Amino acid sequence: MKILSSLTNNLVEHCLSKNNHIEAKILMNWNKIATENSEITFPRQVKFKNNNRNNGTLILNVQRGFSLLIQMKIPELLNRINNFIGYKAINEIKIKQVDLKN
Repeated sequence: MKILSSLTNNLVEHCLSKNNHIEAKILMNWNKIATENSEITFPRQVKFKNNNRNNGTLILNVQRGFSLLIQMKIPELLNRINNFIGYKAINEIKIKQVDLKN
């Protein structure tokens, strides 16, 4: 019997990897990457210029009222994301304020 999360991870990675494998990795592991900030943030999209797979931009949805806190933590988040992926895939984080529903 297989664990449901392993089946879900494979399915989501397969669907998202058509667009962006790094985006899928960040999305599926956001709770591990952002730890205490995962409740007030959610990765929306990763954009790369010229189909290059490094120096990308992560567009991050942030709960209204917490954008200043997350702005101060961007260097830490960049470090965590790039350490998790294994190389400097993300160079910049852009914040978009939204109302996140739990």
